[in-house]
Amino acid sequence: MSLELFDAIERHDLAAIAALLAAGADPNADHPDQPSWVPLKAAAEDGLSGAIVLLLRYGAIADSGRQPGGATPLIVAALNRQGEAARLLLAVGADPAARDNEGDTPLDLRERNGDHDTASLLRACEAVATPGAAPEPAVSRDFRSWPERSQAREGDRSAAEDGPMTALATPGSLIRVTPWDELQYWAQPESTCEIIDDRRPFVFRVEGWLEDGHICYGLHGPVVDGPERYRGLLCSIITRVDGSDWRVEFSSQAAFRVGPSTVGRDQRYDFRHPDGTTLEGYPRMSRFGMVEVIAGC
Repeated sequence: MSLELFDAIERHDLAAIAALLAAGADPNADHPDQPSWVPLKAAAEDGLSGAIVLLLRYGAIADSGRQPGGATPLIVAALNRQGEAARLLLAVGADPAARDNEGDTPLDLRERNGDHDTASLLRACEAVATPGAAPEPAVSRDFRSWPERSQAREGDRSAAEDGPMTALATPGSLIRVTPWDELQYWAQPESTCEIIDDRRPFVFRVEGWLEDGHICYGLHGPVVDGPERYRGLLCSIITRVDGSDWRVEFSSQAAFRVGPSTVGRDQRYDFRHPDGTTLEGYPRMSRFGMVEVIAGC
């Protein structure tokens, strides 16, 4: 099954990656033909943010596959100029001071490639280790859904501290949306689409489902916190992961569209298609990212 997982990553097939991990594929297994080449390195090499999140959610170790070769997933991301992948790995504790067999750190690689934004972040994460001090070992955060975590910790009262129990689809829930890429932004009818690199999260309050006949394909509600550009607007999030069930899950991935109205359907396309939903009014913006409950109703 491990080879199938590598094949799905190579195809950029997020649905297949999710299905294989759910079926028990080992997120830390070496490639059968390449010792120390683990799924997280393969995803980091291609900058597959969604695959990285899924692998971490199912237990991938942030600094896996270090030997032989010395390269960690963070080093692979830095070497291949995958800034977003590097930021995700840093967020879950990847060692910013790790060195490959040539003695290069992720900071060395990013500075050499002219990626000043990621280099600045690496410096902030203490990319240059204090001489004589061993870095703390990186650990992978537990990204499993609440039902999975609560079952694994049955009888442990502290499990409730690991994450919110309220599901995404619960009316009144506060959902944080974190863009994974540049925003597509339209200020007014006659304006062209602007690409804005603003990945700061915003929060909206769930008011209800987006429905198309008997199909519930997303959630909607007013933005209540976040950068000024989102204030006073309505957010719609559209499910993108096959098999996801927002009635029980408290985090997922979704396309999001923000504007003065909730989205409607364009029946010429599947709702997952970029043109499968429409949004009336201006300003409007859209992209893809992580959605997670931060407070219940």
